[in-house]
Amino acid sequence: MSEKKVYEDLKPAQRIRREQLIKEFEAGNYTFDAPYLTVDPFGQSPLSALLMFRTDQETRIVMKTPGKDRESTFTQVFGEYSKVHYIPVYALYAGCDNEVRLTAIGRDGRKAYQTVHIKTAPLPADMQKIEIQEIKREKLADGLIFVNGNYALPMHLTDAGKAAGQKPSYTAAFDRNGDIRWYLSDIILGNVGPMTPLKNGNMMIGSEKAETGYYTQSCYEINLMGEFVHEYFCDGIHHDIIEMPDGKIVALTREPGSHREEDYIVEFDRETCEIVREWDAKKIFPIPESVFHYRSRKHPERPETLDWCHMNSIVYDASDDSFIFSARNQDALVKYDAATGEVKWILTEPADDPQKELIPEELRGKILKAQGDLFFYPHGQHKVTLLPNGDLLIFDNMVSYHKYRENLGIEVINKSSRAVLYRVDEDQMTVEKLWASDRDLGIEGNSAVMGNADYLGTGHYWIDFSATMFDNEGRQTQGYWDFLTAPVQNCLFVELLNDEVVFKARYNGNFCTCYRSHVYMPYWAGNEWK
Repeated sequence: MSEKKVYEDLKPAQRIRREQLIKEFEAGNYTFDAPYLTVDPFGQSPLSALLMFRTDQETRIVMKTPGKDRESTFTQVFGEYSKVHYIPVYALYAGCDNEVRLTAIGRDGRKAYQTVHIKTAPLPADMQKIEIQEIKREKLADGLIFVNGNYALPMHLTDAGKAAGQKPSYTAAFDRNGDIRWYLSDIILGNVGPMTPLKNGNMMIGSEKAETGYYTQSCYEINLMGEFVHEYFCDGIHHDIIEMPDGKIVALTREPGSHREEDYIVEFDRETCEIVREWDAKKIFPIPESVFHYRSRKHPERPETLDWCHMNSIVYDASDDSFIFSARNQDALVKYDAATGEVKWILTEPADDPQKELIPEELRGKILKAQGDLFFYPHGQHKVTLLPNGDLLIFDNMVSYHKYRENLGIEVINKSSRAVLYRVDEDQMTVEKLWASDRDLGIEGNSAVMGNADYLGTGHYWIDFSATMFDNEGRQTQGYWDFLTAPVQNCLFVELLNDEVVFKARYNGNFCTCYRSHVYMPYWAGNEWK
């Protein structure tokens, strides 16, 4: 077991601010009719506020943040009865006087009502824009669309990035009308690495302690008021962080001192800050280094490292204590036993000629056999999601890494990327394609890098084509590395319900507009501020 640790550090300035807020509240006589109110209490979330007050009797609070319509109005019931209330307010509109409506309900059922006016500042001038192209309101999933960018540092500081006018995009959330309803004012926060909602109502984001490209030295656990709850240090965090059923955190990282990158996984305990388990993809999935010279994708700024695997997503399967990770540069998904590291199966296109097969002979029996005439294998895929019934949803970029042929580089093999649903039969070692978003979404649907597909319910999917890139003449570029220099970069969001497009929007941002997006309610845990 490694002796490495991640270190927990609640930012001192925010600790002081928390103590100050509580002290000010306790020193005053703040009631339901005259509550303590502060907007953006921690200086990072301008469209959030904090209300604190006391009630004579034990009550529970219902809060309504009105919107322009049903889809943009949010009501939250804080379920605990108490005489002291700490109410977080999210999803305010920018640059206006918001009327937030409170209802206090006593144990005897009696109700009291109050309207609180909350004024907010306008959005920053460089905030990304949303263009709604299609919407069928009665069929939408509830919630805001939370989005974070990527590649914030230092690529936009390079000569090529400056020449293209590239800038980071804000970590933000918008509603179905395209109105920004939440964002982090520090434009770098959440812009390097993943953004993961946690069961306690907080989220995990990459910190501003960025390294070359999209690596970060730490991640923050924050709440939507912008309060830093914890900071966890773990060198080289990238692409994905997930929360385990017991609350531990699994992150994709890199092994310190290694000549390889993006092929290491760690699990750390959020209370002790210790790394409790770690896995090396090179040991799980031992592709010979003799083929690295053409299977490795080397970043222009990191030519000395071998990106042979390029893990970009991981998911935990609690049914058998295993993980499934996406190895983009192998055009493969790999499932392995968490306790032993033993490979359970590999979803990848096998070589036509066994002599060219690069997967070690002892693992070739773990390659899933395709079923069905219309089956196709993933290419350059991102974001794997495990559905409740065990099926797999992935975002297939349709970008070939030509793993069996030398010196062909990276090729966009289809003008439109897609979401794909697979079913694996582990007893028979077979895989079947159940569904794919094979629709004519237009040229905007091609995402050479990044992308996401989320499961919203039966037949209900959220898809983001994260990186569609255009030149100054409006023509989409096809080169893989164009995300470093393309002057215009957009993201296309599509929500599908039973193969019907119920929402379609273009997200016009700055640089690499969107890494991942998720649809969820702003109060997904429903907690008061603790």
